[in-house]
Amino acid sequence: MFESPYDDVRLKLIEYLENRFARRMPALPKQVPLDPEHVRLLWATVLLNIQRGSRAKPVVVGQIVRRLTERSEDAAQLLPILKVALRSSRGPEWRVGLAGVVQLVERQPQLEKLLQESFPELQLCCEEFPET
Repeated sequence: MFESPYDDVRLKLIEYLENRFARRMPALPKQVPLDPEHVRLLWATVLLNIQRGSRAKPVVVGQIVRRLTERSEDAAQLLPILKVALRSSRGPEWRVGLAGVVQLVERQPQLEKLLQESFPELQLCCEEFPET
């Protein structure tokens, strides 16, 4: 199903992944493995879709950020997908992509160098703001 050419199937799979993460029903338990390559393909396909999926795109970015928060070793495979959202000409996708990068810098400071290389147009900084 992950390789389906139909938008309605892909969007349902995104919803399924969100339910699985939130432990809502109906979803298979986390012990049932999903092929990471199929999930990456699904995420990329939804983000690259120009016809539909505008409501699913922020959800996909959130799923990618959560995955990178849990498994920073996946950054090399997932940051190119996140670039799609950040470099979108559509405002909502761009904003959610930027917010995702900021969340990653805050949650995974060890990714800062890789994020800076992936997004050279951004000035990333992990310094704390002085308390007032």
